[in-house]
Amino acid sequence: MTEEELRARASQIRAVIFDKDGTLFEFESTWTRYCDQMFDELVGGDEDKRACLAAACGYDHRAKTFVAGSLIVGGSIEEICSLWAGLLGLEDNESVLALSRRIVAELEPEPLADLPQLTQDLAAMGLTLGVVTNDLEAAARQQLKQADIAHRFALVLGSDSGYTPKPAADTLQAFCQHTGIEPQHVAMVGDSIHDLKAAEHLGAGLAIAVLTGPATEDSLSPCADVVIADVGHLPHLLSGGAVPQ
Repeated sequence: MTEEELRARASQIRAVIFDKDGTLFEFESTWTRYCDQMFDELVGGDEDKRACLAAACGYDHRAKTFVAGSLIVGGSIEEICSLWAGLLGLEDNESVLALSRRIVAELEPEPLADLPQLTQDLAAMGLTLGVVTNDLEAAARQQLKQADIAHRFALVLGSDSGYTPKPAADTLQAFCQHTGIEPQHVAMVGDSIHDLKAAEHLGAGLAIAVLTGPATEDSLSPCADVVIADVGHLPHLLSGGAVPQ
């Protein structure tokens, strides 16, 4: 996409949907704590089981890093808990999911930008804002509240909000229906292929990738209309500015 085409598309944007982790909040520090605490509760000091659970979801529990494109990066909490429950021989994932809800609720997010200023700037531009995450809705709402930005969002949806999670476009479509804003006037901002595929399936006006999650620019670029370093560049981009190099 040329700079001229990007400016033309940006001028048509009336709403921005954000992914949460890796986009608004730091991914690795949050989810390393989540995985480590889950494993402590589920298997204690059993190193073999710990390694099994970690490898299955794409988490290197020794290096404290994540495999780009793995389940822990792009999947929903329900998918992750179901996987772990199966590996532990549990009949269903309800106990693991309940534990997950408790641990997620205790996690304090680390913002990736000055989010109160960012959301204020975007709102001042007349943009309607939303959050669509594959985390749990209650956890997302709590973390947005902790960051003092919950009031800026017209709709917050998670993997348990009654829609098929990303990369399906269901949650994005729900945002459009809720706000009355057509998909071609919506920008989706995320750090993963799942986010960008959801934007594609929606027919979003812009699919914007950020480089603050585990995925690389090389992996994101083919699916994105534009790649920016972080969400702090959004006001400049959506007001018709050049893409920062």
